[in-house]
Amino acid sequence: MLTWGCGDKKSSSKDRDKDEQDTKDDRPILTMDEKFELFMKENSELADLIEKEKSAAGATKIWDARKVSLRKRYDAIKDARGFQVTEETKTKFGENVTACTTKVCLKISLDATESASFKKLCDDYTALFGVEDDPSAAKGAAPSP
Repeated sequence: MLTWGCGDKKSSSKDRDKDEQDTKDDRPILTMDEKFELFMKENSELADLIEKEKSAAGATKIWDARKVSLRKRYDAIKDARGFQVTEETKTKFGENVTACTTKVCLKISLDATESASFKKLCDDYTALFGVEDDPSAAKGAAPSP
């Protein structure tokens, strides 16, 4: 019998192996490209739902229900460096963010009666990407990963 840690509990190597198995995370480790793909999928689904919604209140409700999940996915990829992501994924990411931003923010000009509410939604959505802090945003480009 071996003693582990500071407690009085004694355990054998069998017990220790069982404890390690119980605490292992069985989910596969995702590559950075796979994380980008998951983000882009969720981002596209959100933009499509918002685009189809007729009222600003409904669109805001959709955004509120999904923004935490989308933020977590974005936080997992936002600090990726060039060697971690393929050029193809970088290109698809830029296209995805641009297309989805257009879908979300286009509603401002399409509905004059609720344009202020849609503008707030657009501002909240683009703030996810830190667009106001990104110098490339002034040129209309998607934020860089």
